[in-house]
Amino acid sequence: MSLSLALVPVLGAAGAAGAAEGPKPKTGADLKLDKEAEKSRTTTDELVTYTYTVTNHGPETAANTILTDYIQPNVSGIDLIGGCDVAELGIINGAARFRCFLGDIAPGATETVQFSVAHADPGIYPNVATVVSDTPDPDPRNNEAKAKVVVAGADVKLEKTADPTSGTAPTQVTYTYTVTNKGPSAAEFLQLTDRFPEGADVGTVVAPPGWDCAFAEPSRQLFCSTEGPLAPGETATIQVPVTYATPGTYRNVADVNVLTADPNLLNNRDDATVTVS
Repeated sequence: MSLSLALVPVLGAAGAAGAAEGPKPKTGADLKLDKEAEKSRTTTDELVTYTYTVTNHGPETAANTILTDYIQPNVSGIDLIGGCDVAELGIINGAARFRCFLGDIAPGATETVQFSVAHADPGIYPNVATVVSDTPDPDPRNNEAKAKVVVAGADVKLEKTADPTSGTAPTQVTYTYTVTNKGPSAAEFLQLTDRFPEGADVGTVVAPPGWDCAFAEPSRQLFCSTEGPLAPGETATIQVPVTYATPGTYRNVADVNVLTADPNLLNNRDDATVTVS
């Protein structure tokens, strides 16, 4: 029997050190930004406070740290609550630009900033904030944060009914118009319009205090208006007596408009049909 020997290399000290070498130590300042709005839904011209939290996960100090946010247009008010060494506030093309100079942030330290914004018009306002420093950042993916606020106006709704909806000529019908402000803001400068067909004899309009109504004979159009305001949840009711002397089917459509921004125009119109035999 013969034996076969194989030579196995033995690592020296230098080789062992090379095999055990791990990843290089992390450098730079890993900044992380979190942003939160105090509420996700608000009304026009109401200040909403955004809270920005900047954390330095190290391992080095973040030098000359700057937080920047651009709020979308239709800004009606801005207010810096605090947290910046120096701040720049301004409105550019209707949008608010907010820059906050935080100075140096040590590893493991956190800075908190609060900034308030109000919007003049209803809509959805998303925005993105960013944070940077003069120190290289090993993970810039967490340097931005988003928040979204929905600004609602005055959702005005119109309901129109006819009583009765049928009869024998001559038939008197009472049209009832119910204008409701579903909020959340007050509704100002409302106008109700309706057009009646030839053969409709329009009587005296009954309207609540503060409303002015008139019927224009040449155009056959009813106009009712008020400066308001119509408070959220409040309802105004207008009644119009109309006599139909000629048989036929009479359908007419009424509309309500409001100067205050209305987030839902689909419920601003209603109609009623009356059949006279």
